Amino acid sequence: MKNKIVLFIFVFLSHFVIYGQIAPQEGDYKSSVNGTWTDLFTHLGKACYKYTSGSWVSSTYPLSVNSGVTVFIDHSVTLIDALTINSGGRIVINAGKSLGAGNKLTNNAGTSGIIIQSNSSGAGQFTHTTTLNGTVEIYLGASEWHLIGSPVNLSVNIPTFFNSSSYLQMWNEPTGWIWNDESGFNNTMAFGLGYSYWNSAAYTYTYTGSLLGTTKSYTSLPYSSALMGFSLLANPFSSALRFTASAWSFPAGMEQVVKVWGYSAGNYTDIVDGDSKRIPIGTGFFVKANASGLDFSIPATEQVSLAINPYKNELEDTRKFAKLNIKNSVNEYADEVRVHFKDNASLNYNSDTDATKLFGSDLSPQLFLLSEDNHELSIKGLDATQISVLKLQLRPNVDATYKITSNEFTFDASTEVLLEDLFTSTIMDVDANLEYTFTSLATDSEDRFRIYVTPIANSIENPVSKEPFQISGSNDQLRIISEEMNYKLMVYNMLGQKLIEKTNLQGNFSLDLSASKQKIIIVSIQTEKEIISKKIQLR
Repeated sequence: MKNKIVLFIFVFLSHFVIYGQIAPQEGDYKSSVNGTWTDLFTHLGKACYKYTSGSWVSSTYPLSVNSGVTVFIDHSVTLIDALTINSGGRIVINAGKSLGAGNKLTNNAGTSGIIIQSNSSGAGQFTHTTTLNGTVEIYLGASEWHLIGSPVNLSVNIPTFFNSSSYLQMWNEPTGWIWNDESGFNNTMAFGLGYSYWNSAAYTYTYTGSLLGTTKSYTSLPYSSALMGFSLLANPFSSALRFTASAWSFPAGMEQVVKVWGYSAGNYTDIVDGDSKRIPIGTGFFVKANASGLDFSIPATEQVSLAINPYKNELEDTRKFAKLNIKNSVNEYADEVRVHFKDNASLNYNSDTDATKLFGSDLSPQLFLLSEDNHELSIKGLDATQISVLKLQLRPNVDATYKITSNEFTFDASTEVLLEDLFTSTIMDVDANLEYTFTSLATDSEDRFRIYVTPIANSIENPVSKEPFQISGSNDQLRIISEEMNYKLMVYNMLGQKLIEKTNLQGNFSLDLSASKQKIIIVSIQTEKEIISKKIQLR
């Protein structure tokens, strides 16, 4: 994000009425009390709790929310039967709770009839398939950049929404970030577009207007070679948003990924098709087009209840991939890259299988992959039938001690992944237990690491036994122990290039490979009965 010298002036924020903790009044209803959970809204008439003479007592839920009555949603509730909010009535969805209304809710009370609350621990969620008026609160932490967007279909006037101790940027393809005090900045936050926002103090902002319950369409996305077709959009719904490339109708030429800002890491995080990760309510995200004029749309079926703030994982991802994460010791900023097997992948860039790197803070480590055609990537798709060697680049940005881990590794035993540090000549297995610590200067060469991905099993640290062969390597020597007669030996480098072929071998065999200058090789032995392939570390 763009840097700017600013003078911080702290002022009292008083732009909107913030509901905060709403005290119950006589005759209000609640979906739970003292940890007791009920079937409120599952079928109208089920037992709930009513505020009577200063305490919550068992009651029968009303068929409508009348004037002066508040219904507090205090856990996750699904509305199955029709419910009407009459003028003067309201439903309050507490922070961290959710209401799934479908098309069953009618709101005759305007923007005060539905209130979605938010605080530092979570945001309320409201999923629905009709357009209703309401109020949405969004909590933003202090002294941090956020990607934001309006969760209501009503332009927000910037001068009244923000103040002199906050800073706002809009994204313009092809010129990049534009500050709100610079020429050309629109005076409103357009619905569906994202913005970058910095606030000096933690604050809960209130949006009032129409809550979208139908499809949101984006048309004629821009593209330029300067900014590579990145567009900053925003979650248009009053709930968290799921990303499914097919449901979003991503056309050919769109990268199959969205990017959200992780302010604690100082970098962008990718969400790919099928991830259990979600885009929170009121949050902006980037998409990338590789041509101008592309269209896509987000259906209301992509709304989900996820009461988080900020973005994080909802569920464990069970697909097969590996992530490498890096963090420094100075400011705890972090970054990550991802490799996965995908159909039609190649070592060159492919918008259907790869994701372009979007660089974050200049104080954060920038980790990225280079394709064969030198495209900078945060995600690389690989051919599951081929050995792959990837250039892993590190832009440290600060002098620090760094740690690389792989806490998300779901490849099965048929896939072996190695990481090599070219500076220290260290080679290590990449798995869920990886922890590699090293030091780096901000000015060090970016070309530091290699990732080797081989779709075959076996560790390289020790000789691997599979009768009738034992294969091992060290000090540039390959050794084969066997009683087999008449077998064929082929040796490949990590690029899949054949180095040596020997035929009609018998019994034990050794080979000096010092001239090849290879650290890791693939050994293939063929007999009349079988083919055995092993990865071997020579030094």
